[in-house]
Amino acid sequence: MYDRFYQDIEVGQSGTYGGVLVTEELVDRFADLTGDHHPLHVDPGFAARSRYGRRIAHGMLVLSLSAGMFPMDPASVVAFYGMDGVRFVRPTFLGDTLRVRLTVTGKTDKPVGGVVRTALEMLNQHDEVVAVAVMRILVAARPAGDGAESAVRPRADRPYTWLPVRAYNAAATRIPRLARSIGSVDELHAAAVVAARRADPGPAAPEPGDFGDPAYLPGLRALVAALRTEARLSPAGRVFARGAIVAALVNRLLIQRSLTAEPEITRRPVGPAVVVLGLPRSGTTLLQHLLSLDPANRSLRQWEAARPAPPPPAGAEASDPRVRAAERSTRLLDRIAPAARTLHPTGPRLPCECVTLFANSFASLEFGTIYQIPGYTSWCLSTDMRPHYAYYRTQLQLLGWHDRRERWALKSPAHLFWLDELVRALPDATVVQLHRDPTEVLGSFCSLAAVLAATNATEVDRRELGRFWLRTWVDGVRRARAARAALPGTAVHDVRYLDLTSDPVGCVAGLYEAAGLPFTGTYETALRRYAERTRRAGVPGHRYTLESFGLPPAQVRAAFEEAGHVAWR
Repeated sequence: MYDRFYQDIEVGQSGTYGGVLVTEELVDRFADLTGDHHPLHVDPGFAARSRYGRRIAHGMLVLSLSAGMFPMDPASVVAFYGMDGVRFVRPTFLGDTLRVRLTVTGKTDKPVGGVVRTALEMLNQHDEVVAVAVMRILVAARPAGDGAESAVRPRADRPYTWLPVRAYNAAATRIPRLARSIGSVDELHAAAVVAARRADPGPAAPEPGDFGDPAYLPGLRALVAALRTEARLSPAGRVFARGAIVAALVNRLLIQRSLTAEPEITRRPVGPAVVVLGLPRSGTTLLQHLLSLDPANRSLRQWEAARPAPPPPAGAEASDPRVRAAERSTRLLDRIAPAARTLHPTGPRLPCECVTLFANSFASLEFGTIYQIPGYTSWCLSTDMRPHYAYYRTQLQLLGWHDRRERWALKSPAHLFWLDELVRALPDATVVQLHRDPTEVLGSFCSLAAVLAATNATEVDRRELGRFWLRTWVDGVRRARAARAALPGTAVHDVRYLDLTSDPVGCVAGLYEAAGLPFTGTYETALRRYAERTRRAGVPGHRYTLESFGLPPAQVRAAFEEAGHVAWR
C-alpha cells in the first residue's frame, strides 16, 4: 500500500497484511520497554480472576504491531503524520494471531505529495476486529519525469530498506576490518561444532566429526565457491550466507545425535504422503495450506524445518524454544525484506516447503533462489540426487517419530526436477502436480527471487535473472514430463490453478476422491471456513511484469509449451 508514490494511491484501495503471533515473550518485552506492568498484562493469577479470565495484551502493543505488517517504502513514505479515533473493540489474548486491514479513505494534497488517510482495523485469527484507528501518512509525490509504472523502483533495485543493514554495509565498506568473510569449508565446520554445543550442551553434545554421510561435502564446496565468485554479496550478505551454512551444519550434527540416540528412527518407514509439486507460484502453497487443514495430515512447519532435531514431540509448539527462534527469524526477515511477506506467506507455524530440508545436505534450489549463484544451481541440477533424497527421507522419519498421523502433506516445486527420485524415496506418496499459465508463474517467481537476492547482493541483474530462471524451469517441466512417462498413469494427479482458486473445496474433494483418501465432514467444514476467511481478507497486491526481467510473454509461453507445459489451459 505505502510502497508507491502519492499519485498512485487511490481512495478505496484496500489490503490485509501480516500474521503476527502474540506471545508471552512479546507482551513481557513490551511491558519492560514501556514500564506498563499492569497485572492484567503480566500477572497470570490476577488476570485469571479478572473479567477476561487470562492475560491480555496491551492495547498499544496491538496497535504498534501494525506498523511492521504492511509494506512501506522509504522512497515514498516521508513521515507518520498521526493517528485518530483509536478504539479497542475487544481484548487480544496471548496466542492470538493478528493481521491488519487497511482501507484508503481520503487524500489531502501537500507540496511534497500529500497525506493519505487510512482506516486501520486489527483482526484476530477469527477475523474479529480487536482495534480500529484512522492513520495518516505523508507520502511523497512521484519524481518529475517518472511515469506511473515507475512509481517506486522495484525493491530488488534498492537492496536494503532497513537502516541497520544499510548502516552496516556502509561502515564495512569503508572499514574493511568490520566485514566478515564466509570462511573456508573447514572454518565453517569448526564454527558449527561450537554453535551446536551452545545449542545443545551436555555430556552427549555432538562430536566434532559427527556430520553424518559425507555426500553433502561436494554441495557445500560448490555453494561456498559460488557465493565467493558469483553472488555479488554485500558485507551483510556474507554474514547472512555464513549464518545459513553454519545453521545447516549444526542441523547435521544435531540430526546425527538424534539418530545415534534412537537408531529405530531410520527403520520406521515414512509411510503415506501427499506431495505437491509444480512450477513455483502455481498454487502449490495454497494447496499445501488446504491439505494442512485435514486433521489426518501432518505438515512440515517452518520452525521444525529450520531445526529438525531433536524430533519434536506431538503438540510441542506451545513450549518448544525453536518456535520462538523461528519467530525472531521471521521478524528479522520482515525488516530486511518487507516485500517478501506479500510475495510469499511465511510464519513459524505455517506449513513450508520441504526444499528447506535439502539445504541440510547442501543440494537445495533454495540457495539458488536466495542468492545469485547460477553455477551452484547448475551443479544441483547435474548432481546425483539419490543420497540427498535419502537424507530427506531420514529427516522426515525423524520429524515424524513422535507424531504419528495418517500421512504427510508436503510440497516443493523443486521436486519437479527429480520426480523419479521423489517416488523412489517415498514409495507410498500420492503426487499432485499443479498447472498455471507460465507467463504468470515466471514473472511472479522472478519478482520473488529478485527481492530475496536484493537482501544480500550489491546489485541484481534482473534480465540475467529472468533468462536463467526461464531456462531452468523449462528444464524442470521437461524432466518431470520424462519422469511421468516412466510412471503408471495414475501415479500423479493433475490440478489446474484456475480450478483450485475458483472452487478450492470442490477441487480438494475431487483430488481426495481420485487418490482414494477419506474426505471427512470435519475436513470439509475446515476448508469452507478457510476459503471464506481468505475471500474476506483478500490477497495482498503483487506488482510485476515479465518485461522488467527482459522476457517477452510470447517467448515465455512458447518455451514452456514446447517443453510440454499445456495442462494449465
